[in-house]
Amino acid sequence: MRRGTYLIVSLVFLSACSSVHPSLGWRESTLSESTKTYRISGVYPVVVGLPEADQSNVNAAIKQLTEETLSDFRRITAAIPQAKLNGKISILKVTYERTMLTSDLVSFALNVESSIAGAANPNSYVRTFNYDVKKHSLLSIEDIVSDAGGDIQSLSEKVRSSLTEAAKVRGAYDENTAVLIEAGTAPEAANFNTFLMESGSIILLFSPYQVAPGSEGTQRISIPIQSL
Repeated sequence: MRRGTYLIVSLVFLSACSSVHPSLGWRESTLSESTKTYRISGVYPVVVGLPEADQSNVNAAIKQLTEETLSDFRRITAAIPQAKLNGKISILKVTYERTMLTSDLVSFALNVESSIAGAANPNSYVRTFNYDVKKHSLLSIEDIVSDAGGDIQSLSEKVRSSLTEAAKVRGAYDENTAVLIEAGTAPEAANFNTFLMESGSIILLFSPYQVAPGSEGTQRISIPIQSL
């Protein structure tokens, strides 16, 4: 470990679990890391109550996602010239949103907020995690749509229509928004890979400027899987 750096990880129960046979649920792992140039804080989830092999695989995948997020931040801060810091430090905060946990599927989102030293504005984004417990693999949007008997084209059309209607309802639909929706929902898997699962539905998340002006923030829409 580098001098001046410390990392603390602790576990906190989020649900009542037996010490011998814990019920299916979530624990919370705390992040705390600090150097002269950055500070990381926050939490990420840990699954308990699955069969040992399944649980080990799920939590390894969750840890990998979290570490990739931290590594991206560290890489960015390491590239900042010392002369530009002027005593400022970069800050990363990680929280999460749980949407589904069963013996077959784990779905949640990491909510990431970062403030890079010297940058004009802070940044926030979402990284989603959808894991097939039995297959020991992450799920892509193509997996979900294909299993439902649809394809990316049908998803694109459904989402485009829903986003357009939602923008009209909130009085935010204009020519600029129409262009953003058209481009942001083009039938390409990359446009829909930030998603969460809940019972019977996909929750699609779109980053600022993807399907709406940046001032409206992250857009979210729920699509019933059977409608595909």
